[in-house]
Amino acid sequence: MSRRKRTQHASRKRKQKQVERRMLFNEVVGFLLPVGLLFSKEQFHGNIKWVPEQLAAQAMIWSWQDTKLVTDAFEKTLEICAKLGLKDIAKSYTSFINALSEYRETIRNGLRAHYQTQAEQIGGKYFRTNKWVLIGFDGSRATAPRSIANEKAFCAPNYGHSNKAKYGKKKSKGLRRKRNAAHKTEPQEPQVWITM
Repeated sequence: MSRRKRTQHASRKRKQKQVERRMLFNEVVGFLLPVGLLFSKEQFHGNIKWVPEQLAAQAMIWSWQDTKLVTDAFEKTLEICAKLGLKDIAKSYTSFINALSEYRETIRNGLRAHYQTQAEQIGGKYFRTNKWVLIGFDGSRATAPRSIANEKAFCAPNYGHSNKAKYGKKKSKGLRRKRNAAHKTEPQEPQVWITM
């Protein structure tokens, strides 16, 4: 096979893979956000140019971007939405944020109800065990910012004040180097690296 034919064949394969990925992603979006089903009973302003399900898909894609600025992430999202064929979306960053802010409760409640129904349908007989709904979550403290509101919302009320925590604090106090004369630290000489 000649070099030209190989490059044409590789190019055709690449395009076919891209089409397959787009179709697969559109199926996933259609499964997670079926158009016309989630927000059919909700009232939206008559002047909007976006469809609620596509706005939710746009927000999902936007949240996956790894750019430093949210506006850059929005520009990338517009490109991806164009490639995926999502046309009824917010076209500007301002309209996007305003729509998410204005209809936050409506979108959240619609998505929550839909995902709860999906979880029950997919889980089938494993959804409940002895009247308990099995859920999984990450209880890590390191993932949420340590603001006062988050501490109140996500931490145990007696965090750091239990008998075990108090005992650990007492035990480690004697081992701190600043106050421990037996284990004093010695100043180290600075290391100098010479490169040529």
